[in-house]
Amino acid sequence: AARSGLDTADSEVRRLQTLLALDRGAAVPVPQRVGLSELLRPALAMAQSRAHSMHVTVHVDISPTAPRVIADPLHVQAALTTILANAVAQAPDGGEMSIVAGEGEPGRIRIAVEHGGAIDLLAEPPLDMRLARRLIVLQHGSLPEATGQTIVELPSE
Repeated sequence: AARSGLDTADSEVRRLQTLLALDRGAAVPVPQRVGLSELLRPALAMAQSRAHSMHVTVHVDISPTAPRVIADPLHVQAALTTILANAVAQAPDGGEMSIVAGEGEPGRIRIAVEHGGAIDLLAEPPLDMRLARRLIVLQHGSLPEATGQTIVELPSE
């Protein structure tokens, strides 16, 4: 139990360090053109693994014709991993969630995550979600949340 608590505290300290680096401008994204499915692949693998252990069914629909995303893949993949893990955690046990990714408004990619869970919009978001939001915003994207869904928008070609 002590080791687990130490690992959790260490993880939180690393997230805080990353937030501070972002605020100071020490962590600067390096935008690249990345295919949408390539960008989502690592986050989807982790989310599907977690969902399986929680008996949550994940439906994925990634548009094969979507333009490439313009973002720093390392930062965006870290943010997407956090966002999808959070969505799985909020999905009801034995429930379903869907991830639909494709072209949004002109020049934007839209990733909609429907998880059916309730988000307390008045509560302070957890540190990992605040970090994910900063990483997305740093890429000229947005991360609006509503009850039962999270939408990520990023620039595209």
